[in-house]
Amino acid sequence: MIPEINDLQSITIEQVDSLRKTGIAFVKLPDAILEDLKKIEKYGMRYFHQPKSFKNLDKFNQYREGYLDQSEKGYPVERYITRGVQMSEALVNCQAEMLNIREFFKADIILPLVFEVFKQLNITSHFEVSTKEPDYTLSLIYYPAGELEVLRLTPHKDTILMTVVWTQKM
Repeated sequence: MIPEINDLQSITIEQVDSLRKTGIAFVKLPDAILEDLKKIEKYGMRYFHQPKSFKNLDKFNQYREGYLDQSEKGYPVERYITRGVQMSEALVNCQAEMLNIREFFKADIILPLVFEVFKQLNITSHFEVSTKEPDYTLSLIYYPAGELEVLRLTPHKDTILMTVVWTQKM
């Protein structure tokens, strides 16, 4: 059974055990994060509705950030990826919210869950080494094709033990 975690501060041993066994958990997002997501949706949709020539000004770069048109490889998907190094001028109005969600994802989801799994496995001495230089990304993923136009915000981080992804219907 997939554990539902409503409060990461009071995660139970059973939830951690289930997470360790299944590699997946549903995590409730706080209302403030949901408000941030609404603002990001507003500016994200404006960004993706711009002409491709405009979005290409933010072309994916050496920092592995920027606009990435995956339709060039046969996927009907466009992405805007940030690691917090730089932000498109078109998304600057929701930059604080994007960075807030990125930090929330790191500090309130990944690190606590990974630590609890390490603790249950009796390998907490490896926690610091495993999380010392993380690479946290935040991707706006736009699906323009089909009957329903979709924008997803997908923070994603692979760790030694698990991949954590969250998505929501906006």
